[in-house]
Amino acid sequence: LEGWAIEIDLALMSAISHFLMAWQYDLPLIYMAETGESVKDGIYRQRRIGFGGAPMQLRKHAEKREKDAAPASMISSGDFLSQVIVDQVQERFPSCRLHSFYGLTEVSGRLCRLTFDQLQAHGSLAGVPLPGMAVRLSARLDRKGAAMDETAVGEILVKTPLLFKGYYRQEEQFEPVLGGSWFATGDLGYCLPEGYIRLTGRKNAQFKVSGKKVEAGLIERELAGLLEHYEYCVLPVDHGWLGKCPALFAASVGKAGKGKLRWSEIVSHLKEKLPSHYIPVYCYVLDELPRLASGKIDRQHLMEKHEQFNRL
Repeated sequence: LEGWAIEIDLALMSAISHFLMAWQYDLPLIYMAETGESVKDGIYRQRRIGFGGAPMQLRKHAEKREKDAAPASMISSGDFLSQVIVDQVQERFPSCRLHSFYGLTEVSGRLCRLTFDQLQAHGSLAGVPLPGMAVRLSARLDRKGAAMDETAVGEILVKTPLLFKGYYRQEEQFEPVLGGSWFATGDLGYCLPEGYIRLTGRKNAQFKVSGKKVEAGLIERELAGLLEHYEYCVLPVDHGWLGKCPALFAASVGKAGKGKLRWSEIVSHLKEKLPSHYIPVYCYVLDELPRLASGKIDRQHLMEKHEQFNRL
């Protein structure tokens, strides 16, 4: 590569990481946020410029760029890269080498990597821990108190010399990180052979429906094959007599999924795999899922404003 391009807010952690990566390899960093589309296409047609950003920036690139204006390589930073976005980018830019990072700001923005070759074979995984990142799962016990096997889902714990020291709150008070040398990420997942990590959801994505525990990540995982042309998430919303209930929020990615979502198919699909209290009570269809400045789904907005969206 002769240059590295980003198109995201330079105040974000992922942008800072890309800046450092360009500096490490002595590449000019091209900030393209204020650049016209035709100029961007011309830069990428040189086939010597790479692009890095959050998954949503990669998706927007695949939608806006001409097919012959593909970056030589693209790196998704920080957030987990969904198979839907992988497929969309690779269909649009078959010659582009796509790589992925998964990480958290608390461990300097990077935790696992998935190279181009690994992505072709294991697109649904978070990746392999980077050098210097020790990863293990929190101890998980079955109902009898016995240890579960290594493929059981647990919270991902990280130990690294790059671990942050703690949080500054709005009152500018410092809150040190707790738990000794291992940092609890809040992400749930399990380990596979050769060191790969698969994510299954967030620890705080668990809630109760009529007293029975539901894990939103499990519902999302079971819907992956059925909703391959959609971006979606499952969240708890208020319900008159259940207290909380699962709600599915979905937006089609491209024309393939437009108007093809069927409530009966979703319910039938999940009934074969999960208990009844896991079945979403509501399904909301949006033109696109709302995003925070970081590019992450604004889950709080969806939960608070769910009644304003169109129900399937």
